[in-house]
Amino acid sequence: MAPNLGMDLSNLDVQHAKIVATASGATEVVAADADHEIRVVAYAFITDTAEGVKFQSATTDLTGVMTAGANGGISCGFNPAGWFETAKNEALNINLATGTIVLGGHVSYVKC
Repeated sequence: MAPNLGMDLSNLDVQHAKIVATASGATEVVAADADHEIRVVAYAFITDTAEGVKFQSATTDLTGVMTAGANGGISCGFNPAGWFETAKNEALNINLATGTIVLGGHVSYVKC
């Protein structure tokens, strides 16, 4: 039985995108939507080397730098209120601090 979160989640149109990043700088995870913000409701990533990672709305930081150790990662479970969101008409990016690595994962999001 699902937990009672005090809100109706039946109309929540959750979408999913994979994260694949292999170079320093920004990598687009979800394309910009001219009519909506992108609200991240869950995410996870793993990296093969120690890495500093942050999420961005285009070039604006949405999170601080999260440091994951080699073969480590971060996971934030479902949060219907969202962990963070982009501005309208801005892509959701993941930004890596250092050079060539392998970082993979996924995000779950809603457009609002």
